[in-house]
Amino acid sequence: MNGKMPEMDGWQATRLLRAKPENKNVPIFATIAMLQPSEIQRSIDAVCNDYIIKLFTADELLRRIRALIH
Repeated sequence: MNGKMPEMDGWQATRLLRAKPENKNVPIFATIAMLQPSEIQRSIDAVCNDYIIKLFTADELLRRIRALIH
């Protein structure tokens, strides 16, 4: 399994979600493979609220999710 979505990538999915007014306040964060300016910029362009770099711990993921919903 390559970790890619079959119909579109995550950036396209995020843009489609953000295009709907009812999703305006839904928190979205990206999981990116490495800390590269181009990947961070893609998450900003897709209007993600935050990003997390892969290989993250469960504790880090939960902390970031809690920060987004509070």
